[in-house]
Amino acid sequence: MRTFAGLLALAVAGACSQAPRPPAPEIFTLFDAQRLMAQFGPDYRIATDSGVPGGVKLSAMLDAADPTRLASDPTRTGEYAATYATTEVWNHFDRVWIQPMYVLVSKWEGGRPIVWPPSMTDPTLKSWVMSVGPESGFYSPFWQMIYVDVPDETTARSLTSARQILEGGFTRHAGPGHMVALAPEGLSPPDGTRVGAGQAWLDGNRVNLFDFGTGTFTWDAEGVVAETPIYVFLMRNSQGNWVAPPIPTVSGLAPHGTPIPRDATPPFIGGQFRWASYWRIYTVKLPFGARVVAPRDSEVWTALRDLDLARAENIDPRVHGVSMWLYSVVLNPGPEFGSTDADGGAAMGCFATNSNCQYLDSQWRIQNEIDPSAIQRTDLTVTCPFITIQDNAVGPLP
Repeated sequence: MRTFAGLLALAVAGACSQAPRPPAPEIFTLFDAQRLMAQFGPDYRIATDSGVPGGVKLSAMLDAADPTRLASDPTRTGEYAATYATTEVWNHFDRVWIQPMYVLVSKWEGGRPIVWPPSMTDPTLKSWVMSVGPESGFYSPFWQMIYVDVPDETTARSLTSARQILEGGFTRHAGPGHMVALAPEGLSPPDGTRVGAGQAWLDGNRVNLFDFGTGTFTWDAEGVVAETPIYVFLMRNSQGNWVAPPIPTVSGLAPHGTPIPRDATPPFIGGQFRWASYWRIYTVKLPFGARVVAPRDSEVWTALRDLDLARAENIDPRVHGVSMWLYSVVLNPGPEFGSTDADGGAAMGCFATNSNCQYLDSQWRIQNEIDPSAIQRTDLTVTCPFITIQDNAVGPLP
């Protein structure tokens, strides 16, 4: 983790005191998560002053049962259920910038760069030279590929730092954005995924990486990465405190507040849906009557109970044919929802006709069915590239 002192507070006119300093920005990378988990365990929380109650557990970044693997967390957009990995957490950062990643090119064919192949002795070593490492406050996993013309193989193999490239006078060409998270040695992707892995060069040294490909972020003329909202639900416990239940987030498709179609879907690129990978967390305070769709024998229901959210007792969606909405929030469950009927079974509430249920499962629904005052922008942004969609592994686009 790196922290950075804010600007000096302006003196109050006519007084000797200064205004309080703003919170210091913090970056938490996979390197930080590994170190903190080894020291404090998976339940340790970071970014606790970000506006998200309880902050972020380390187990959101590294698997609690196997900290040598990335964690996988659920989300959804309408009918699309997905999972993502969390590779970076930014607390109190107003913006994150792209950085250049130099890609060594042997030649061009039909306007297409032909990249020098991996080393024959180590095929995991890519012909990439990274410009900023994870120890820097300017590090980000959002890179603009800069193609570097290096027609001589011996020269190409000798280029291992950004300084060498910049001082070498090589011709460079701006390329697309590529999401690559630098990672500690020995860390693996979640099982059953297609996350790319390998090594690149950074300041003359090899560095491990996870490759999530292109098509997951954009940036403006100043190099600031565009953020997309991801919504975290909050429920009140019996003490009146707001708590984040362990249920899927809802992933947005456009800046919060943007009018979007009710049936909006993510962009379809390279034969698969491509969500964003850089998110601003917004909290959504649920009205008292909202419930979570979860069977009582599930870990989620047990966690709701342990968090003093017993009012979230629910029917078993497997019984009533709504398994696709498992662990979703329903706004209008009905007074009998979660109770016991005359035969000892769970009453169905709005599930009696199902089409009447208002699932809070998309940005459109959140923006149109929740009081705007209950939706709060936090100081927390995260890198969360999608790794599965509808139980299908998402592969990185080149």
